[in-house]
Amino acid sequence: MKSIDNYVIKSSALASINRIQQQQEPTIIDLESESTLTSPFMSSPINVNNNCIERKGQIIHGMSFEPSSLKQTNKRRAAGYLSQWEKEPETYYRTLILNSLNELQESRQCWLRKKEDENGKITIGCFLCNKYRMIKNANGRVNPWATYDYSVLALNKIKEHGLYNEKHAEAQQLELNCKSKVQPDWETTQSRTNTKHQQSIENLMFSAIFICQQDYPLNSFETLCNLQEKNGINLLPAEVSGVSYRNDCAALCFLQHIARILHQELVEKLNRSPILGWMMDESTSRTCEKSCIVYVRYVDNYEQKTDFYGLMNMNGDGSSQNIVDKLGALWDEDGINVRKTCWLATDNASTFTGIHNGVAAKLKKKYGIDYLELNTCAAHSFALVGSHAGKELIEDGTNRVRTREDVAQFESNLGQIYNFFSRSASRLSTLKYWQNFLDLPELKFKHLFDIRWSSIRGCLKPIISNTEPGHQALFATLKQISEDQDFSLQDREKALDLYNSILNDSFLFYLHFHHDLQECVSGELTKMMQDDNISYTILKEKIQEKKSVLNGWLSTTPPLTFDQHIDNNSNSMTSTHAYAWGPSLSQYIQLTSNKAYGAFFVDTKNRKIAEENCHFHIERFLAELERRFSTSKVQEGLSNLFDPAYMHKNEQRVRQVGYGREQLAVLSKKYHLLDSFDSQKVATEWESLRPSLISYIAVDGKTCSRKLFWKEFILLQQSIHTNFINDYKNIILLLNIYLISPTNSAECERGFSAANRIQTNGRSRLMIDTLNTLLAVRLLLPDDIRSKRCHQVVAKSFDLWNDPDENRRWKRTRLLVDVPDDYEPERQTRESNTKKRRAETTKNHALSSSKPKRPKSTAVKCANNCRRTISYDDPMQRDAIQCCHQNEYYSWINDNEGCSRWLCNYCRIKLSIPTDSLTWFCDDHVDMHTEDDSIGKEQSPELI
Repeated sequence: MKSIDNYVIKSSALASINRIQQQQEPTIIDLESESTLTSPFMSSPINVNNNCIERKGQIIHGMSFEPSSLKQTNKRRAAGYLSQWEKEPETYYRTLILNSLNELQESRQCWLRKKEDENGKITIGCFLCNKYRMIKNANGRVNPWATYDYSVLALNKIKEHGLYNEKHAEAQQLELNCKSKVQPDWETTQSRTNTKHQQSIENLMFSAIFICQQDYPLNSFETLCNLQEKNGINLLPAEVSGVSYRNDCAALCFLQHIARILHQELVEKLNRSPILGWMMDESTSRTCEKSCIVYVRYVDNYEQKTDFYGLMNMNGDGSSQNIVDKLGALWDEDGINVRKTCWLATDNASTFTGIHNGVAAKLKKKYGIDYLELNTCAAHSFALVGSHAGKELIEDGTNRVRTREDVAQFESNLGQIYNFFSRSASRLSTLKYWQNFLDLPELKFKHLFDIRWSSIRGCLKPIISNTEPGHQALFATLKQISEDQDFSLQDREKALDLYNSILNDSFLFYLHFHHDLQECVSGELTKMMQDDNISYTILKEKIQEKKSVLNGWLSTTPPLTFDQHIDNNSNSMTSTHAYAWGPSLSQYIQLTSNKAYGAFFVDTKNRKIAEENCHFHIERFLAELERRFSTSKVQEGLSNLFDPAYMHKNEQRVRQVGYGREQLAVLSKKYHLLDSFDSQKVATEWESLRPSLISYIAVDGKTCSRKLFWKEFILLQQSIHTNFINDYKNIILLLNIYLISPTNSAECERGFSAANRIQTNGRSRLMIDTLNTLLAVRLLLPDDIRSKRCHQVVAKSFDLWNDPDENRRWKRTRLLVDVPDDYEPERQTRESNTKKRRAETTKNHALSSSKPKRPKSTAVKCANNCRRTISYDDPMQRDAIQCCHQNEYYSWINDNEGCSRWLCNYCRIKLSIPTDSLTWFCDDHVDMHTEDDSIGKEQSPELI
């Protein structure tokens, strides 16, 4: 049978080819008409190529009979439109038509259309894409088929559009649904409408998140929505039906619900964490309101994490008791188990660190958590080390301290340099000229801030760069300004005073000394102490290393002595000692041995005083460092047991018998009151775990990062021992305490920096509650708005925002696609005071008028238009019934608007409707009940 079919097809194809040779013109071979099928479409498509005929799994080879004349004709007509293209199978679409019996019957019609303009230019298009306004393709580009503007007249392009264009396939489905008259029921339509509205609200939420992440003001929300509307984003209109969700109030409402979802997710993580640690700091906002920022540290899958918890409004009371009360209220509201709190990290303010009345002491007393460990911020403590090293005790019996005279003079000179160039554009221009002339980078002098811990390092670097021999642009600038008559007398006097102040051996000595102190000691420690993941062991080792550097600078005793052999001819000065100073200061001493510093003269007669002051500064620095960074037995014990860097460095010590018992004794005494901690079993668990830990360190521990060391180790042990967590729960509890142990509270300072970026001078009226909402979204949702997590958060936020108790009106608002074409965005405004006064005037005039006042209507008209009225005092209308819309019986009705239509007693009797009827609906709501299947009855004649 197959061979017969092949023979018939081959014969038909050869016959068609012969006709082509005779006609000598391009003709589309209609193989369907030659086959036994009469339909314009075959069940198995046939493709005609140059040399073969292919039919679904079968290829019938033929010969090429195209003469040269036919090729020339094809080339000549290839650029024109061929009517035979409209017979191609790919140019047809399925639809339904009514036959003579008024029944739907499937039909095939051509979607290809030709368009010719007045100049004779021919373009083609798609009838379906034009009908259903498929203006843009799935990739966002313009679809020329929808406007009959496709200019490439090629059969392969036509087939490509019919087979592979997604919008064309969508239009085909819409056409089929429309012609089949299969309309969705009320529930499906309502669901689709709600889905469109939900998508619009979610798009608005995405816009609010974007504004918050970029620290833009909420007033820009409306303009951003206008831009999105212009770009075709599905949004709610600006003002239609009296409802608007495109203003700053709506944006804040969206962000509040998003912040609640993010905070709920954080609370769930905190409840799963076995141990908690808190970091807090107090500050005053731009509105002069006291606030306290709180961060939380917790364990998630054996990884330490730190997140923003909240910004508390102190209501002007920054006392420790108020902080404890506010924090306790937050914990109670979120259901936080305070017994899991083991760490509290703050700055060195007495409000937090007071022995009896500090926040830590009050928390221990209130919640019975004596094991709470207070850690002062290492970065803030080190800043106090540098600050107090420049102070001295006032000998008046009051134990007060003051800044030493040499340090105060040095800081004053730094401030004068900044003020001199920051307040005059002409002075700064002169400095830049000298910098360019000496091939120096254009470095600006910076201000010395007391509240910025590392600001002194940034102040010293540009001054050093502009005073070095060969690059002394600062000295040259001041010298030029002091002698240039183009500048005012006041400018010349200030330049001369500043020139004499800084071209001084004491100032330059202090400058190079502090530069060495910052570059060799303080700078590296300051950066390290601001790292949240810094190891306590590494920090202590680095502090000891810097102590040895400072002690090396003190090694010369006496600090510095000169045998000054002054020669009248050379005026030179020689030294009999080698000086143990930093590299910058040592170079300065060497360069000024002949009292010349580059091109300028420097008098070194008071250098010995400067050296003694610098030595005293180092001694004070070491004393403060020892006092503020004393060893913590708890942190030292935890680090010796669980710090991978320490165990790797002291591997031989860890292998010794009895290692860790002393540390466990200290920790067991500290945390014996901690819930679910057994101080008796922890030593046994450690001895059992130590061999596996030693083997892991020897094999894989050297390549693992500190952050993932314990996570990978525990996962490995769980794969070997399924009950590992329960058997070693006490040692794992100590491990969790170590993982969240804080060394600083720098994250709180970063939180305040984020708050300052939000609450700028232009937005200084932001309240703390609003600032808390913006910070929560800004810090807890740093993900890109296109990310999966952001979409999940928005979906949850919409469900919370659309809570039934909120009674939202978003369902009453039409979408932009449903708004008329002449819609113009209008901003919703309140009634002005002028209109209110006019309304009151009219009301008063009506009261004083002699015309009797029209009584208020106490009756309603019958919904059946019988012109009867229904009132509560009419005895003939006691059996009147109300529209059953929103009856509890119909759970599928979601609309929030009630219906006050009534059917009078006469019409009820006329239509044979009982008084307890559940099926009578007024004209506005009768369509909701037409196709309802929940009752299981046929449509009653009671419907009007």
